[in-house]
Amino acid sequence: MTDLAYYVGVAVLQALLYCMPIVIFICVVMYFYYQRRPYKKIPARKPFIAFLPKYRVEGIEADNVKANLDKLGFKKIEDGTYVRGKIFGEFSIKYIKLKVILSDNYFQIGAGGSPIAFDTGDLWKLANSIAGRDE
Repeated sequence: MTDLAYYVGVAVLQALLYCMPIVIFICVVMYFYYQRRPYKKIPARKPFIAFLPKYRVEGIEADNVKANLDKLGFKKIEDGTYVRGKIFGEFSIKYIKLKVILSDNYFQIGAGGSPIAFDTGDLWKLANSIAGRDE
């Protein structure tokens, strides 16, 4: 019985070692693709699912957006962008690292660290809250 457990354990470790470089490669490619991907205009309706979301919200007042960013816990950093959250940890929209780039009549929101794989409407809701719009 112990021989069988040993061989099963070795087989599992070999499978993990074989798959690990593939998984790392996919994550690196996804990271660079997300960083180079353009911001898209936010849809009018909440998406059922959106892959690699990065939203651009136009027709806003910068002062109102700044106030909403402060209320939602975003902090302004040296380059003029606003950030919130941590890169590692939770997958909740309340805790992941987000980056907001603010201009006079629009703002852009996306991941501040690792890419967001998909959005089921949480990032869309947050972007609309920052803009001061209701659902």
